[in-house]
Amino acid sequence: MNSEAPAFDTHPHYRTPCSLSHLTATLGKRRAREIRSHYPDGLTLADLSFEQAIDADNLTLLDGAWGPKSTPIALAADFGLRLADLVVSNGVARGFISEQEAQQQYVTIGRHPSEWRAICDADTLRMHHRNRVFVLSETPEAFGLTVLWEIGYSIGDLNLGTGPEAFEQRTTAAMAAEMSTAPFTPDQVAALHVWQQGETAVRCKAPECSLTDQPVLEASAAGLTCPRCGEVRSWAWRAMTGEDVDV
Repeated sequence: MNSEAPAFDTHPHYRTPCSLSHLTATLGKRRAREIRSHYPDGLTLADLSFEQAIDADNLTLLDGAWGPKSTPIALAADFGLRLADLVVSNGVARGFISEQEAQQQYVTIGRHPSEWRAICDADTLRMHHRNRVFVLSETPEAFGLTVLWEIGYSIGDLNLGTGPEAFEQRTTAAMAAEMSTAPFTPDQVAALHVWQQGETAVRCKAPECSLTDQPVLEASAAGLTCPRCGEVRSWAWRAMTGEDVDV
């Protein structure tokens, strides 16, 4: 096992208890009673935020390419299962656990979706929350939000290994604040054009474009535009625009 796996639940809400009066005032007596049954050791403010997301059927997750995305609970749970299996898979690749152990833990790898889609619900999402598959961002205001969730990259002593934490970095909203927004200057457009010709070019992830070869977004002063569906991304990482990045 990797004893150096980083801690990602650094938001102060993970260490702040949620009182019964606050829980009741926020969600009402009946819902508060139901939620408390899921947290026998007591709730934190992070737990309350998570339950509010479940009630709203919307977990706003940070997509490293496109920014925050509103994700329905079932889809977020599905994504969390795949992430958890990826963590385990990388644990095998890095020699932390055996392939036999991994096969016993996999939920999605090597199994038909019909075997696990039924568990993509609030209970599974709570499991992701406990395992820190998804964690509260400390800087949601970078996107004008009050609550934002990010990929935790680790489960227990295992981590993705191929993610930013392998380099003692993290794909956080704080890093996302290091971005440029349209309208782009001529120099930024020129830098973006060069970037989009490289191997790490940003491609369109719109549903209709994901079904086939995802087209490379085209750079202009207005943003990065999909030549097929016309969707526009109005921001880019400063590294893409040729600017210095301080993270």
